[in-house]
Amino acid sequence: MDKHLIYLHYSVAHELAHGLLLEHLGFRTGAGSADEPTALWEHMADVVAIMYKHWAARNSTSASDWVVADKIFKATHVSAACRGSRDMKNPGTAWAYIHPTKGLISDKAAAHISQLAGSEPLTYYNMSTIPSRAFAEAVDLSGQPSYGLMGEIWWRTIMGLQKDKDSSINFKGFAKKTMETAQEYKTDNTIKQAWAKVGISIL
Repeated sequence: MDKHLIYLHYSVAHELAHGLLLEHLGFRTGAGSADEPTALWEHMADVVAIMYKHWAARNSTSASDWVVADKIFKATHVSAACRGSRDMKNPGTAWAYIHPTKGLISDKAAAHISQLAGSEPLTYYNMSTIPSRAFAEAVDLSGQPSYGLMGEIWWRTIMGLQKDKDSSINFKGFAKKTMETAQEYKTDNTIKQAWAKVGISIL
């Protein structure tokens, strides 16, 4: 790991969130796992970390604010095409570069549930951006920062999951739980709209 990443607050918050989720939900996923529960594990850590990033910056949300690990590329490679490892609001646009032998390599993060049925298999990192985009859409619809109302709803939903029952929860199951939490705040319609944007319908 590059030395500058050690001091990246986002990365610290992300990894601490993984530890908390491991203790709370008992998620023990393999590095090669590519399924919805594993992708949710990554999504939850990204949500915690992006809320910290926004809170630390104390600014309103913008497209650039939703970039995960924006300092992961060395200064010589930073460009409009290489902004970070993932873009939670605009998945699939975070990075692209020319590999010396493979040619153009670009971000394969998914923005919609329909992409899971594609011919090219996705890693859990690239699957995690589907619920992450739903969170970003919900934040936009709320008109508040990520650590405001929607952050509270997501956090309460995560902390309400049970180790014995929910460690294998899929995207739709988690979406339903966020809407159940949102009903207490009378914002369930906002949550429903956000998940619909990524192709997940909640009845």
